[in-house]
Amino acid sequence: MAKKGKLTYVDRCIYVDENATKPDADVSKIFKYLYDIAFMLAKKRNLFGNNFFYYKGFSQYFATLVYLRITNPKTKLPEGDPHRLRPLKSCLNYMKKTLYAKSRAFSRSEFNFTTEADDIYYNGVLKENTYNSAYNANVQFLRVDISYTLSNIDKMVSYEISQGWYGNNPELCYNLYLSVMLTLYRSFTVSKVGRSKLYISTEVNKNGKTILIPKPNYEEVLTNVMQEEARLAPVVYNLPDSYLAYVTFIARKVRLNLAKEIGELVDNYSLPEDVAQDAICLDARSRREEE
Repeated sequence: MAKKGKLTYVDRCIYVDENATKPDADVSKIFKYLYDIAFMLAKKRNLFGNNFFYYKGFSQYFATLVYLRITNPKTKLPEGDPHRLRPLKSCLNYMKKTLYAKSRAFSRSEFNFTTEADDIYYNGVLKENTYNSAYNANVQFLRVDISYTLSNIDKMVSYEISQGWYGNNPELCYNLYLSVMLTLYRSFTVSKVGRSKLYISTEVNKNGKTILIPKPNYEEVLTNVMQEEARLAPVVYNLPDSYLAYVTFIARKVRLNLAKEIGELVDNYSLPEDVAQDAICLDARSRREEE
C-alpha cells in the first residue's frame, strides 16, 4: 500500500488518462508521469540490463511518443470521420503493447545497440514462450481496436452521406443510410448459396449435433465467395433505382476506408521477425543476468 501523499504508478496512469487532453493540462507533470511509467515498464522487463543510461534515454523517448499519440489532433475529429484516430482510453495498456517495438527502435536508432541470438543462451522453450507472450498481447489489443473500428460503421456511413450531394435532405439521408447499411451487410455476410460452396458435406456426431466438413481449400473458396457476394446488386430502401449507383459509391467508399483503417491497425500491431528476435534476445539476456 502506498504511503500517504505518495503517488502510485496507477495514480499516475489515471492522472494522464483524465488530464492529458484538457486545454489547461499541466504538460510538464504529464510528461514526468509518462516518463516514470515508461521507466517502470522498461525496468520491470529488464530491457537494458543494468544500464541506467539506456533506461533514462528510452523513458524520455517513449514518453514523448506516447504524449504525441495521446494529443494527436486526429483524435479530436468527429466520430465517423474516416481520418479519425481512436483516442487512447488507457496510456498504460498502450505502453505495454508497444513496449517491445519501441525499445527496439530506440536501441537501434539512438545507440546502434543490437542483440544477436547466437551470442545469448536460450532454448527453444524460452524462445517460443517469449514470442508467444508478445504476439498474444498484440493480438488481444488488435481485436479490441478492430472491434471498435467495426462498431463505428454506422457513424462512417452517416458521415459520408452527410458530406455528399444529399446531406441537406434528412428523409433522403435516412433512406440512403438504410440502403448503404443493408448493402454493406450483404457484402459482409455469406448467403445460404455461398455457404453451400464452402463445405463438402455434413455429418451428425454422437450428440446429434450437425457438423459441417469444410473443403480442403476453404480459405480460397471463401475469398471467391465473398468477392461474388460483394458484386451483388446494392440494396435500395424506399428509393428509386436511380439511386443504385450512389448507394454503391457510398458503400464502396466505406469499405475502402474500413480496409485502410484495419490494415493500418494490423501494421501497427504486427510483430515482425526482427522485433520478435530482439524481444527474445532481450528476454534471454535479462534472464541470464538474473542467474
